[in-house]
Amino acid sequence: MNLKNVPTLNLSTLNTNLQTYTGGVSHSAGTDPVTGEVYNKYKTAAVDGLSAYNIDTDLDKSIATDDANASTNDYVFTRRVAVQRGIVNLKAGKKC
Repeated sequence: MNLKNVPTLNLSTLNTNLQTYTGGVSHSAGTDPVTGEVYNKYKTAAVDGLSAYNIDTDLDKSIATDDANASTNDYVFTRRVAVQRGIVNLKAGKKC
């Protein structure tokens, strides 16, 4: 889903924020019935123009290597969202 001029996204509530801005649209992996291959390499949102992308909790990008973590905010941040023209705010004491 393409989103333009989103006011704020917070890492701690990223999944909730995206559901709000997309009107509740959700995605799930598909499976090829013949080969059994799972199709789960997709973007949930492409955001253009973001006034505040707040990293308000520690970010662990290493969990994005395991698709079992697909529902976590860290996974979504790393694999499911593309942002351009966004202002990233790393909150005090948080690790990225």
